Amino acid sequence: MELRWASRHWITVKQTITDMMGNSYFGRETFMSINSLSITPVPPGGGVVRMLMLVPQCHLLFIGPVACARHDVLSSMYVYRDRVSYLCLEELDIITGNWQDLLVQAVGQIMDTVVLRPEAMLLYSGCQDSLIGTDYASLLTIFQKQYGIPFRHFAMNRMPSPSRAPLVHILNKSLYDFLEIQDEHKDTINLLGTMVPLALDNELFTLLDKAGVQDILHVKKFQKFHEFQNMGSSRANLVLHPNALLAAEEMETRLNIPWKFVPVSYSIAEIRIQYQQIEELLGCSFDLSRYEEKLRYVIEDTKKIMGTTGLTVNGTGVCRPYDLARALTEYGFRVDELFAGPVPEYDQAAWVWVQKNVTDLVIRQPVTPAWTHFERALIVELSSLEGAYFGFAAVGHLMKVLQETFYIAQRSA
Repeated sequence: MELRWASRHWITVKQTITDMMGNSYFGRETFMSINSLSITPVPPGGGVVRMLMLVPQCHLLFIGPVACARHDVLSSMYVYRDRVSYLCLEELDIITGNWQDLLVQAVGQIMDTVVLRPEAMLLYSGCQDSLIGTDYASLLTIFQKQYGIPFRHFAMNRMPSPSRAPLVHILNKSLYDFLEIQDEHKDTINLLGTMVPLALDNELFTLLDKAGVQDILHVKKFQKFHEFQNMGSSRANLVLHPNALLAAEEMETRLNIPWKFVPVSYSIAEIRIQYQQIEELLGCSFDLSRYEEKLRYVIEDTKKIMGTTGLTVNGTGVCRPYDLARALTEYGFRVDELFAGPVPEYDQAAWVWVQKNVTDLVIRQPVTPAWTHFERALIVELSSLEGAYFGFAAVGHLMKVLQETFYIAQRSA
């Protein structure tokens, strides 16, 4: 079988790149280097392939036109090229329905030829399914019986609709669709919504350990698919980012796992409230005084270093930009500008506070020519989408970033 770009046959990422570029770039160290990751064609921390590949030992098969496949090919090739394949369809395949026969052939060819046989497979289809209405449920049942591994389906659909959940919410839900209901719940807690697990120095580990929690689980923690299934037996979910709200709701319905929404906050008062919510969820109590007292010293030290330096906050990578602006203002820092989009419901209270109490704050949309003018302020960029911090540790991380950014600005002045 001839494997070529835009053919009717499935192709691997390596073959795809070879055909697109005219020759193979996989022998060049610079192309695969760590540094090149910063120029991927998707925002850092994002990308459909990167998110779906968090499921360990899972093979991803994209089904759709070449024009759609190109978006994910370059980003997937960095790390996941041995776990991603592409079935690139032509118009005639879609119109006649012949593509379903090609899909059966592609799945069989992948299962027979890949070096490491997958423990699960995810079929990732393009927007064409919104028009032709494919019965993926039947296909999944057939594949599961034939190959003895779980198959799931994720439908890419960027067509806006008020009745459909945001795409990133559906993406997160797809990660946990592989989890099976367990006979009993264990004393473990799942963290949902972030691409990386919490840093080990986070106070949440110590507090939950004292409360009798045996382990804190995150999808990135597992290397084996059967180990990943342990998340299905946890006693509760903590949702650190709204992207995982749909996943938490579905897991409560299907797996009987309760949850609390505790998005990353930089306000000590809000952090106290979040820990109260966790106490209610788990039926325990926390002593937070030591962490709060230590943090206040760190905040005072940072204020002394910063002085009256003005801050411009890039809220595009943070879950709650107005919460961040409010917290900085309450701590005594000077916030001059905030770049943020529409105000989500969970950030409304902070937005109202900022409107009333920081009257000279300039609020701009993320996409604006003003990005090119930063004569007045020190720029602070954070990303809770990567989310390796929570609670008091999140504020401590913020203070560390402020200090490091200030010293860099001083040296380059």
